[in-house]
Amino acid sequence: MHPINRTKAQARRYYDRLSHNYDLLTRSEAGLIQQGAQILSVQPDEDLLEIGCGTGRALQAFAETVPGKGLRVGLDLSLQMLTYIQTKNITPTPILIQGDGACLPLQATRFDAIFMAFTLELFSVADIHRVLQECHRVLRPAGRIGVVALSSTPRTFALQLYELARRLFPVAVDCRPIPLAALLAENGFGRVHDEKEHNWGLPIHLTVSVIRQPEDIATKP
Repeated sequence: MHPINRTKAQARRYYDRLSHNYDLLTRSEAGLIQQGAQILSVQPDEDLLEIGCGTGRALQAFAETVPGKGLRVGLDLSLQMLTYIQTKNITPTPILIQGDGACLPLQATRFDAIFMAFTLELFSVADIHRVLQECHRVLRPAGRIGVVALSSTPRTFALQLYELARRLFPVAVDCRPIPLAALLAENGFGRVHDEKEHNWGLPIHLTVSVIRQPEDIATKP
């Protein structure tokens, strides 16, 4: 994986500036986020955390398709993104927290499901592992995680052009492709559902994974 060439403070300022135009700039991702939210299959009474909730696209989708009494929490590094969510009047109102996915300010075993869309790719390699371990910590024993991410395979021509653009403009083109399946497996998650899509020719991986139990790890060949 390519390194991250900016600090978290720089990332926060960047997304603060983009907050009011972000939905327009990333409208091609909207359908993929909706699809990822759908395959996570959150139930009305389940408690959900979204890491990197941005402008609230997924939180809005969950509110519209899965109404219920379950807790809905959105966490993002950018305060302006969270402020923008409030203008959407999502009902029921989610709890919004400014914070870092690599160090969740949340109690252990609190959530049934976690969702991330085009977020895990923004962390450094070390922080990706921290984020996934934090997901382990705050999920309940039977908890699951849904991830939508830019994939490092297959190596399409569009992906190669994208990687070139990222080398030339590392701040503006900040997502980088990741080996999502391997990262989840390394951090104790077993995949139960996979889908592959494309966005402007870029490979997108959508997956739902569950926490592997000790007996599953012991018997894994």
